[in-house]
Amino acid sequence: MKSSTIKTPTCAATFLIALGLASPGSAAPAAESVFTAYPGVRVVYYDVSGTTAQQVRASINARGLVDPDDGARSDAYTTWRIVWSWPPGPSGSCGVSRATARFSATVTLPRLISRPQASAALVKRWDRYFDGLLRHELGHVQRANAGLARVIAAVRSSTCETANSAGNAEIARLRREDDLYDRMTAHGRLQGAVFP
Repeated sequence: MKSSTIKTPTCAATFLIALGLASPGSAAPAAESVFTAYPGVRVVYYDVSGTTAQQVRASINARGLVDPDDGARSDAYTTWRIVWSWPPGPSGSCGVSRATARFSATVTLPRLISRPQASAALVKRWDRYFDGLLRHELGHVQRANAGLARVIAAVRSSTCETANSAGNAEIARLRREDDLYDRMTAHGRLQGAVFP
């Protein structure tokens, strides 16, 4: 990624995580509370509907998100971003040893808007699925947020000329770890994120 200037460089890395999962609906307030320990995390929703499991699945499939990396439909989508910068040092020298970084993420989940019309059995199934989806998404947020300290350390231990490369190398490691997490959890399915 690029620096904005030599004296006060800023670099950002964004990683998109597409999940082949479905998520529940009216647990919206609970979803935000899952992520409150992580400042900078925003939860957004797209609406799905149906009064049968098959209708809900069809709605998710029709309205789900498209992964920009492979074009596949996903039921949930998480993006995270780590941005770093450093101030100029004394007399305009490099201040990379005082670099700081910020973490932010957006978790996009489906919301079942037909919940009031759905049967108790369907709502129970949806809630169980949504709990598994939240558990999985939280794992992505936790891993990326924990990587913030690693990115800062990589940038601070480099030179002004190599700082962005060092930060981006750490981002690449975080991305590989996220990919491994998805493989280990079958994109959340092993955590209960299966619908119907």
